Amino acid sequence: PEAVRSQSQMALLRRRALGRGPNEGVSESSRSRRPPPRRKLPAAVLVLLFLPGLLLTTTTSRRRPGKAVTARDYAVNRSALERLATEEEEEDAPLVAAARQLERSFVESRRDGATEEFLEDQCRRQTALGVRARRWLATALQRGLGWNRPAALGFARAATLFLASRDQLRALVPASNVTVRTKKLLDIGAGTGGVTATLAGALDVDPRGVTALEVAPPLVARLKGRGFATTETLDALDAGAFDAVALLNVLDRCDDPVGLLGDALAKLTDNDADETSGLLFVATVLPYCDAVHEGALGAVDARRPPRSPLPVDRRSRCQSKASSSRERRRRRPLVEEGAASFELAASGFLAAVLRHEPSLDVVAWTRLPYLSSGDARRTHYSLDAALFVLRRRTS
Repeated sequence: PEAVRSQSQMALLRRRALGRGPNEGVSESSRSRRPPPRRKLPAAVLVLLFLPGLLLTTTTSRRRPGKAVTARDYAVNRSALERLATEEEEEDAPLVAAARQLERSFVESRRDGATEEFLEDQCRRQTALGVRARRWLATALQRGLGWNRPAALGFARAATLFLASRDQLRALVPASNVTVRTKKLLDIGAGTGGVTATLAGALDVDPRGVTALEVAPPLVARLKGRGFATTETLDALDAGAFDAVALLNVLDRCDDPVGLLGDALAKLTDNDADETSGLLFVATVLPYCDAVHEGALGAVDARRPPRSPLPVDRRSRCQSKASSSRERRRRRPLVEEGAASFELAASGFLAAVLRHEPSLDVVAWTRLPYLSSGDARRTHYSLDAALFVLRRRTS
């Protein structure tokens, strides 16, 4: 064995002296017995192999269902309104007057076929990659270009809103609307125009008779695609030119809601024998939470407080958990503990509107769930909202 080992060492020394590697000069048969070296796949091939699995995981991951829409989302506690309407303290007089109007003009809505269709459509789309892709695009536009949230969502077609169906809206208009057609409709802050089209259909307004006010270019393009006339300012419109004006979820998203309310009323026709003329549609999420969407580079859903907010009573506004307890200790609640807060929020909002426009009367109003399409986490989202139909008194 020592002789064989010495011969092997001598052969290795000779190969090194000749500049060869330790395996050079090995016979072909012995080399073939060694396993072939393992080859590494290029990075591009690995990405192509991984991408289908990633897409499959993304498209098959199901989102959680949104908040269920039940009869409670349309109901109002009439007992709470009655208690608000009988308050005797002088400081609560505007709110009491508003509660009295709400008590006698409430129209209860119900979940109907159009609502069912919207919710089912969101569930059908819950595994679609396009839903997530459009949300990613909207986020990129906000962070990278500084777009505000409504403009980014409108451009990416990443959000669909549902406030009320055509039948729900028709139930709020006076009964004489069955025989009288409204000629012109102005929607201020029309967004993508989906809710505008529903309201126009409820009032039997031809698309050519609809004027939509919007300033974001992506939203203006979509409104024009629906056949609506568009404008970026109310100054370009004649006074008294419209039979109906809509402020749907706009007063809580603008800098000067009081001024906007007055400008909207100036565009309405004067009251006459036609009971459908001079109608003002106002919708808002309750409790009232005002904020202005203003885009900022690197930020998503950037907001700021309005410069001249609507003076809604603090007890009727949304409050953080930290401040709500202090607010309750500072001021006596108008209704006893456990009563629904929606009635107080609706009365407080209407009181703020009537404080600046005392000639308005409530024709009808209702409670509705304000629905929006979901995102990567939920199929849809729902907020409590009130829709008011107002008109100016003839005397």
